Order: sequence, then C-alpha cells, then structure tokens
Amino acid sequence: MSRNPLRSTALLALMLAAAALPSSVRAQQAASPGNPVPAAAVATNPALMGPQVGPVDFVRWAPPSPFDEAAPQDRINAGPNIAMMVVGGAAMVVGLIIGGDGGLVIATGGGLVALVGLWRYLR
Repeated sequence: MSRNPLRSTALLALMLAAAALPSSVRAQQAASPGNPVPAAAVATNPALMGPQVGPVDFVRWAPPSPFDEAAPQDRINAGPNIAMMVVGGAAMVVGLIIGGDGGLVIATGGGLVALVGLWRYLR
C-alpha cells in the first residue's frame, strides 16, 4: 500500500491542532474560585525606572494639535477614475502575458490608461 504525502501532512496537522486545542481552550476559560488568577506583574527596566506595561484601558493624553483638521476629500465621483486604473492595470497584465510587440503595445496603452485614471483620481 503506497503512502499519500497529502494524507500524511493532513494527519500531522490534525494531530498538532488536537494537541494545541486543549491548552488554548483552557486559556479562554474564566478563573474558578479554587484557582485564582495571579495579579499582573509589572516589569521594570532599571534604565527607565517605570512600568513597562500599563492597564488595559490606559490611554495616553496628547495635547490638542495646533493645526486644523483637514477636510475630507470628496470622492463621490471617483468611480470612473478607479475603473480607469483597474482597466489599465488589467491591460498591462494581459499585455505582459501576451508578450512580443503586440503585448508591449497593449501593456504600454494600459499603463497610460492607468496613469490617466490615477492622475484624475488624485486631482
């Protein structure tokens, strides 16, 4: 009987998943009263002399920026420009697959269409 390498690989992956599953499931369970969870230890660095980890909900305060927020750009009519970029990119790929002089012409034309679409999108 010949051995199938795909079957052996799948069996090995299944065994590794079965071995790792109980430990990951146990990590997700809540602590029982008989098995309390130890308090989080705070590691310190002698060079910094401060805690290396913070509370889960800890958010650093940052001073407000002196600059105004940029207004969101209007991308409502961006559909045709995005379509030009996609069609141009697809033409470049097709031209490179075709190869030869004809493929070079198709790829160059696709590149130009993609660049025009990008220019119109960013304008």
